[in-house]
Amino acid sequence: MIDVERAMEQWGEQGVLSLLQLGPGTPWRLWLPGEHREGATLAECFAGLPARQDGSIDVELLMSELAGRGLNVLLKLDHERWAERGKPWTLLVEEEPGFSARVDARTMREAFEVVLARLRARSAGWEWTVELL
Repeated sequence: MIDVERAMEQWGEQGVLSLLQLGPGTPWRLWLPGEHREGATLAECFAGLPARQDGSIDVELLMSELAGRGLNVLLKLDHERWAERGKPWTLLVEEEPGFSARVDARTMREAFEVVLARLRARSAGWEWTVELL
């Protein structure tokens, strides 16, 4: 499992903005300055990039499960907010029509926890998300 959190934090430390996106029926997308990568898997997007294989959160599983249920998921680490030690992580989850949740958080885990809690509070059928983190 790719340690997405650490890879994006390292880019933030280097002053680099990074975005990771997955939606229903779309490929994985990774944006770095001057570079846009797409792949059928997260590993294809990260091919050739320095990334450890021991992440504490299975981002690929989490985002794939959400996209498989019709949600668009965008994960961003803002390098400027990283340098300020603010809330550098942004997680945006959208479903057409009607549901949208955006969270700015200090950690990637916190961002996912808040969004998943909002999904569970929104309607039945999201209880399974408790097991993802």
